[in-house]
Amino acid sequence: MKKALGLALIATFLATPALAGETFVRNEDSWSKSHTETNLWLNSDTHSVRAEAYISVADKTYIDGDVVTKYCGNWCGGSTTVSYDEYTQHNAASGLVGAYFETNYTNVNGSINTKTYSGSNAHETTAGVR
Repeated sequence: MKKALGLALIATFLATPALAGETFVRNEDSWSKSHTETNLWLNSDTHSVRAEAYISVADKTYIDGDVVTKYCGNWCGGSTTVSYDEYTQHNAASGLVGAYFETNYTNVNGSINTKTYSGSNAHETTAGVR
């Protein structure tokens, strides 16, 4: 009997953890669902006007033939003589005047519809000693 009692006491001390704290087990489930709907109506009008005015002018003078310039030295008073050999002078001019006008009308319309569904499920299990 003493042996049995001794074995029972030893088994009791061995089965009990030394400095044991609180044990816990946690199971946690979570679910999430969402639903979003969008209905966007778009109606956009654009009116633009563009006006331009322009002027372009050209003027040209050109000469045909030879123009000879001679400088007479001090013995003839320092004068300059110009002689023409079949000299012709041409003058030409042109002009351009104009305008540009533009008008634009733009219309964009319609609808944008969206539907969004989302969901999530989660499960967490933990165990330990506190």
